[in-house]
Amino acid sequence: MALYRFLSWNVNGIRSVLKKGQFVETIKRENPNILCLQEVRALPDQVDLTSLSEYTAIWNPAYSDKKGYSGTMILSKITPKKVTLGIGIPEHDKEGRFIQCEFDNFTLLNIYSPTSQHGLKRLPYRLKWEDDLFEFIKNLKPVSYTHLRAHE
Repeated sequence: MALYRFLSWNVNGIRSVLKKGQFVETIKRENPNILCLQEVRALPDQVDLTSLSEYTAIWNPAYSDKKGYSGTMILSKITPKKVTLGIGIPEHDKEGRFIQCEFDNFTLLNIYSPTSQHGLKRLPYRLKWEDDLFEFIKNLKPVSYTHLRAHE
């Protein structure tokens, strides 16, 4: 069985981290097969990833009324067999919080959960997100191969 190197990184804005100049250096040094990014806060046409051309970018940006908000991305050297963006619920999917990639030997979920925010003003939404995400994951086809776990 092949060995893979995975990284997960909450970049808190891909454009910002690219401007700081160490993002590409870090990726080249760490050389992951797959990099999961959360809180990318950009649309694909706003980011130049030509210096990481060995990776395929799989985007799920936020397409909501909040520009530069949330969003996830996977940079992968391995071509997935299938990609699913979102969990099938528009209320959640417009925020770009979920990417599922199915590969030959594993399935990878890149998830960016919403915060409850100051004063817990989004706590009801956060709880609904967690319930809906759990239902989605619970209904995924059974996986009898490699189980992956990644966190920030």
